[in-house]
Amino acid sequence: MSTFINRNLVPFVLAAALSACGGGGGPAPDSNNPAEPIVGATAPLPAPTTTTPVSTPTTNAQIKTFAPICYDSSMQNLDDSGSYRTFGTYNIYSNIWNPGAATSWSQCTGATIASPGGVTVAEFDWNFASTNSDVKTYPNIQFGQQNSYNPSTTPLLPAPLSNLPSLVATGKLATTCAVAPCYFDSSFDVFFSSTSTASPNEEGELMVIADWNFPQPLGPTAFVALNVPIDGATYNIRQFQMPSSHGSWPYVAYYATSPISNLNINIASFAHDAVNRGYIPASYYLDMVEIGTEVLSGQGKTVITNYSVQ
Repeated sequence: MSTFINRNLVPFVLAAALSACGGGGGPAPDSNNPAEPIVGATAPLPAPTTTTPVSTPTTNAQIKTFAPICYDSSMQNLDDSGSYRTFGTYNIYSNIWNPGAATSWSQCTGATIASPGGVTVAEFDWNFASTNSDVKTYPNIQFGQQNSYNPSTTPLLPAPLSNLPSLVATGKLATTCAVAPCYFDSSFDVFFSSTSTASPNEEGELMVIADWNFPQPLGPTAFVALNVPIDGATYNIRQFQMPSSHGSWPYVAYYATSPISNLNINIASFAHDAVNRGYIPASYYLDMVEIGTEVLSGQGKTVITNYSVQ
């Protein structure tokens, strides 16, 4: 990519309140007006193989392929809840939560998931034309429960931070741009609540930015810590209170100083670091782990393979 990258400075994300959270964990179940997908907008995903999709041995795994669902800016009153699809312990979701900030756009999401097992492959194809630095979308894979209106995908979450020695995400992450300029971050988004039942609204948020490419101008807050070592990699940290219409919550983001594509990320290590720094209360529960790509502008593709959380 022939775009400007500065990993030692702070990217300008959203001026809006929900900038870093990707717009929410999924649609409420009472949505009655899903937009029609565009048929044939992208080639179908590769046929699933008969081999075990993740490193953990499984027996009698069932495999389900969700064909790509596509949306674009020609649609009025966009409702992408039809893209919220679940199999086994994972959801896939388009999460096009800020399309009005783009002048034109399109996005497709599809996946193949094994149960038991993990996500064999997920592909997000996106194209957002824009002159601003707002996040437009966060297509993602979800594990757990962000808000109380959707059930958890796994009995592992919510889990108390006081008793969470390990929660490891493995797999491979690749984000490529078709043309420049192209501005994005591919990241984990982790949500917390104060009780064992996920709350209707966010009460804490942590992001691990595995790969990112942002333009100038740079953002409203500085890094509060530089070159922090966690599990063999180093990160720069941003932290602030995230404001919203329903109140603020603590937000912390760990920006990898070098891109990470081969994933072996212990989410618990980051949560405990945030607790030790006073960013997230030690009494909180970890509700959900998402992985996806926040798109500011440009055309590209994110492919996630052999992904699991355990």
